[in-house]
Amino acid sequence: MKHSHDRKPPAQTRHAADAQSSHARPFATDPQTTPVLNLQKLIGNQAVQRLFRPGTADSQMTVPRIAPLRTSTPHISREEENVEAAREHFEEGQRLFRAGRYQAAIIRLERARQIPGLDADIYTTLLYNLGVCNLRLERFATAVNYFEQYLARPGADAEEVEPLLEQARQGTAADAETIMNRQGGSLPPPSSDPAAQADSARTLFEQAAALYEAGQYRQAIIIFEQVREMEITDNAEAIRAACLFNIGRCNVRLGRHATAIIYLEQYIDVAPSEADRQEAEAMLVEAQENAGALTSVEQAQMMFRMADRAYSAGDYATALHRFNTLLGIRGLDETTRSQIEYNIGMCYIRLGRAAEARPYLERYLAAHPDDSEAQARLDEITQQPETE
Repeated sequence: MKHSHDRKPPAQTRHAADAQSSHARPFATDPQTTPVLNLQKLIGNQAVQRLFRPGTADSQMTVPRIAPLRTSTPHISREEENVEAAREHFEEGQRLFRAGRYQAAIIRLERARQIPGLDADIYTTLLYNLGVCNLRLERFATAVNYFEQYLARPGADAEEVEPLLEQARQGTAADAETIMNRQGGSLPPPSSDPAAQADSARTLFEQAAALYEAGQYRQAIIIFEQVREMEITDNAEAIRAACLFNIGRCNVRLGRHATAIIYLEQYIDVAPSEADRQEAEAMLVEAQENAGALTSVEQAQMMFRMADRAYSAGDYATALHRFNTLLGIRGLDETTRSQIEYNIGMCYIRLGRAAEARPYLERYLAAHPDDSEAQARLDEITQQPETE
């Protein structure tokens, strides 16, 4: 099935997007009552401007048509392979845990958790083991998240894990107090007053954002987690969502890609806007790819969407990278594989690399000999010299 992009969207370069997303997600406030300047002053996040920016005439611009891609719903068929892969990662994770190599164990266990179709009990056990690994590493804030996810599952052993969760929470609070003391402050006391709650949450959130901007990502994680755990009345869900996103980003910056995954997954489920969800999806795909955990149909579909968006925005190098990543996933059905090869060919054409495009279009046409448009594309580049 063809997917045509009749219009190129408003200009947006990858570098501009990267610059915009380099800040922590802003503290959630009511945009109807909070001045824009106050929000910008809080963290300096350019993304805040999008919430208040009036519509522009960009959508009315006439722009050149770009070549259509081929789209298909990526399908991965590997039921038996899933079982074996999960067992391999699980057993290796257990071996690494016994050897005291908890960080390496986390990567293996998280890879196992990402495999689709896992038995519910195995998935729950993986959450427990990931929580324990982080507890052993004294990554208390991350352990809290895994234990909370574990306890929300059917069949969870609350009697065993609730004390571990409390230990992790106490560890997070102690670490947060130490960080705040170093900054000349302290953790705000609990309060039942909504206004006092909001002030306390904002104070901690500002501190976490400052740590993030200073490159102190481990410390920022701890403070963001402390905010996420607070009893908050006003804008609670939005604030906690922002904390999830920021903790995920901190883990990516630390190279803890496997750990970033679970935070970004949770954020995507509650993202306040489509733009926020897409930004988190891009980061999640990056984390999954770097953690070696890009395995499921849903992940393949997400990667396909991200490649398609990059192509539509004229960022053909990024689109090429993402389509190539997709092509490397084992178990893709042949229809999807063929269409990805066509899209890779189109990326090369848009990059002025006709010679590299040719074999991909030829393979596509071998499977789809009646596609006259693809044949025309191949005929066009056959006589063209390659340009850089």
